[in-house]
Amino acid sequence: MRFRAKISNASVLFKMAVTMEKLSKVFVIRIHPEFIQFLVSKDRGIGLQAFAKLENNTLFEEHTVESLNRGEIWLEITGEHFSRALKCAINGTNVVMRLTKKQNLPVLAFSIHTKGRTGKPIQLNQDCPCRVLPPAQTEELREPVVPNPDVHIMLPPVLAVKSMADRMKAIGNHLVVKANMSGEFVMTIENDMVKLETFYDDLDNPAIDPSQVEPSQQPSLNRNPKDFAQVRIDTRDFIKFCTCHQLNPMHTICCIIENHGLVFYVYIGENGGENIGDAQGCGTITYYLPCKAI
Repeated sequence: MRFRAKISNASVLFKMAVTMEKLSKVFVIRIHPEFIQFLVSKDRGIGLQAFAKLENNTLFEEHTVESLNRGEIWLEITGEHFSRALKCAINGTNVVMRLTKKQNLPVLAFSIHTKGRTGKPIQLNQDCPCRVLPPAQTEELREPVVPNPDVHIMLPPVLAVKSMADRMKAIGNHLVVKANMSGEFVMTIENDMVKLETFYDDLDNPAIDPSQVEPSQQPSLNRNPKDFAQVRIDTRDFIKFCTCHQLNPMHTICCIIENHGLVFYVYIGENGGENIGDAQGCGTITYYLPCKAI
């Protein structure tokens, strides 16, 4: 088993690590020859699940991945340690990350060449303890299979949605999210004393590639566009999803599956959103939020 990479885009790796850490203190990293995937799954005892994928050619100047487990390496890591090392690497001129052992325990070791306060070149070494997952355990870490959505809609800027959700969380523990295929998106929260609703309109309902889904089997294409689909979710889960704003996503699509939950597809730009004109971007995050019974 071998992994070594020369990092060229520490900034987006750091933002992703911080985003995952907001969901769970410990998460899994899947290192593939072509991409890196970050996973927060339901075995962490939380309702929300997240699966992020970043392309290696947008992160590394060069890299080597070797493993007998289908060429992949799966690591369980503490987000605090990982993000701390990446924060030091952001301004580094030469940053190498590799999987090695220290005192017979696996670590992700960072070698960071940077400049001190006086401008003098210095080298920093950071070690992130990790646990290598056996193949049998990795089989359980797969994205859930969900029904086709009743409604799919492009969200407003996530930072604006987060700002409103932060105000609403003081009112109740459960948030009702509804939308239709006419570009309308509504968030509602209430308690015995007050009810608060936030409306957005003129949003896009993105087209679905007919080569990917049979239109006759797609509920969102076979309903009155004005009819709303809705789910009731945990307010905390929704706010955790909103932390992806720090990646400045190019686009965020919300899929509502009634009696099931929400699925969010977050598309990340080349530099964590700074290059929003790049239609390809450097990766995605998929969030799964289960619905809550009344």
